[in-house]
Amino acid sequence: MFQKIIFFFILLNIFSAQKAPFEEFVLGLWPEYDHPGVLVTIQIDILESELPYDIEITLPPGSRMALKKGIDENGQESMIQQDIIVVNDKTIMPIHLTKTHFYSQFYFNPFTESAHRELKYEFSTNKLLDHYHVLIQKHLIAENFTTNLTDPEEFQNEYDIHFMRQHLDSLEPNEKFTIELSYDNPSNRTTVDILQQKFDQQENTTASESASTRSDHNTTINTQNTKTYTFLLFAVFGAVLIFVIWKYGRKNDQLPTTSKNTNESQFCKNCGSGISQNNKFCTSCGEEINVS
Repeated sequence: MFQKIIFFFILLNIFSAQKAPFEEFVLGLWPEYDHPGVLVTIQIDILESELPYDIEITLPPGSRMALKKGIDENGQESMIQQDIIVVNDKTIMPIHLTKTHFYSQFYFNPFTESAHRELKYEFSTNKLLDHYHVLIQKHLIAENFTTNLTDPEEFQNEYDIHFMRQHLDSLEPNEKFTIELSYDNPSNRTTVDILQQKFDQQENTTASESASTRSDHNTTINTQNTKTYTFLLFAVFGAVLIFVIWKYGRKNDQLPTTSKNTNESQFCKNCGSGISQNNKFCTSCGEEINVS
C-alpha cells in the first residue's frame, strides 16, 4: 500500500512538471502594418508562483528592431530594447520573466519587391506550451489573402480591420508550428499609411466644411457626423488592437501606462512605443495622438 502511495505521488509530480505555467501566450502577426515587413507581437501572462522564469523563442532569420515593455534609464515605463541572439545559425529571443505580464515586439521582412507577399514562420520555444493563440491581422487592402490557420476565429470592426485567431492546445519543447500566409499588395502600402490617408482626408473635409456657410440644419448635422466618424475611426481601431493583443476581460492594471512626465513627442500614452511628431496615431497600438 505504501509503495502505491509513493508511486501515485511520483506520477503526480511528473504530470505537474509537464504542465506549462502560462495563463496566456499570444503570438501576433501584423503584415505590412507600419513597416514594409511583418510586425510580430508576443504577449505572455504567467503564474506569479512560477517567477522568475526563462524561455527562448525562435524567430525568423533577419529579425530585428526588438522591443519590450519595461523601465527605461529615467525610471519611466516605456518600450526598451529586447535582445535577439543567433546561436548555430538559429535566431533566438531569450526572455527572462520577472513579472506576471510580458509584452514584446519585433520585425522581420520575408517579402520581395513583387506585389505578391508570402510568409512562412516556423515558430517554436524551448519550453512546453499547453495552450496558446496565434493572431493574424489581415492587411487592410490585401487581395487573395490565404493562411494555413485551421478554422480560425474571424472578426472585424466597422472600418474593415480584419482579424483571424486560432487557439492551439499544445506545443512541445522545440516542436515547430508553421505559420503561413500569402496575399497581393500591388500598391505596396502599409495599413497605417492607408489609415493615415483616410484620417487626413476626413480632417481636410471637415476643415473645408467649417469654412463654408451652412445653408440649412441638415448640413450642420452632416458636418457633425463627419467629425464623429473621424474620432470613431481611430478610437475603435485603437480599441480593437488592445482587445486582440491583451484579450478580453484583462485587468486594467495590466495595460501599459505612461507617466505624466513622459515626453508626448517621443512616446505613446497607451503602449509606450516611440513615436514620430508627424504621426497622427501610434504605429504600435493605433492609439490616436494629439488629433485636433
